[in-house]
Amino acid sequence: MCTDKVPIAIGPCRPLCERVQMKCEPLLKEFGFPWPVSMNCSKFPPENNHDAMCMKGPASDEDVPVANEEPELEPNENSFTAVRCTQPSTVYMNRTAQCVPLCHSNHGYTKEDRECASTALFIMSLLCTALTSVCLLTLCTRRECLVALPELSLLFCSISFALSALVYLFSLLYREQISCMDYTSKSIFVVAGVQHIPCTTAAILLYYFGTTGRLWWFVLCCTWNKHTQRSQQNSQINLWAFVRCRIWLCVSGSALANDHSVVSSGMLGSVYPMAAAFLLLSSLQYVLSPAISGWNTVTAIKLLADPLLGVLASGGCLFQILYNMFNASRSPLVDKHGYQPALPHIPQPPLPTTTYSIGRHPEQRPLC
Repeated sequence: MCTDKVPIAIGPCRPLCERVQMKCEPLLKEFGFPWPVSMNCSKFPPENNHDAMCMKGPASDEDVPVANEEPELEPNENSFTAVRCTQPSTVYMNRTAQCVPLCHSNHGYTKEDRECASTALFIMSLLCTALTSVCLLTLCTRRECLVALPELSLLFCSISFALSALVYLFSLLYREQISCMDYTSKSIFVVAGVQHIPCTTAAILLYYFGTTGRLWWFVLCCTWNKHTQRSQQNSQINLWAFVRCRIWLCVSGSALANDHSVVSSGMLGSVYPMAAAFLLLSSLQYVLSPAISGWNTVTAIKLLADPLLGVLASGGCLFQILYNMFNASRSPLVDKHGYQPALPHIPQPPLPTTTYSIGRHPEQRPLC
């Protein structure tokens, strides 16, 4: 404080400085700034007396040592934190104003549920990647097996979901580096509102490859009917109609697990009624029983949607490649239009001749 009655500035008392440091230092550390050296509380006098003048500041009941205070809690939010952060394995984050679970905590799931989910995701992702690799290796040797647009759409769809499966595999192998971050010397889960480059990169790749795969599903469903009507018989058309129905059910049942916005869910529900019903049942389950969490059918569908679609796409692509190779190796007389017999060769009798006579000497001349 500066006043015209005193030639020098009047600083704070040591208790006031310590209270300010107790409140402000955690916030400065959160943004990576140290406590200023000029605000070292040991330089200020402990009390205001005749030897040294200082400002006591407003009266406060928070005369507690700094070491007894939680570094990530603000004193005016103790009551809020005590109500929200009831679990011991959570840490209150000032930046997001919410309780964040520790990285090694169960977070409402049992150890068996987490292991089951990780195992299922690893198996489906590995199977999708393996089938797509087999399709690509087979296609490198027989490039003429896939030439039509629906067949190429099936191949591109399987490649997109295979790349998405690779991201899932990396997320499982490097789980702590992607989904965890350090905060006040503790490892916590990455939540919305904080910047974490590995987690953001993985989320962007999953969203991009998942959306690309679903778009190729859509192209496949739009073009396969015309392709089969031109090149297949009625029985084969009925067979692929059944396959297309399964494709539509799989596409409609898969929701964007990483995008929880209201706009995207509404657009998805307007295009796919089955997806809207699935999201409605999932929301009702959470509203009716919010405390129930675990590895159930709804959670499995949300988690394994992309790997499952990738397995179906790569399996269908491999089947189509083998089917085209089988048709190419068949006899040329038996094609997809059926057996076409050649015209029979029947010997014809000789044409009749006519005799012309001039005078007494007859002469035979052919008619043609």
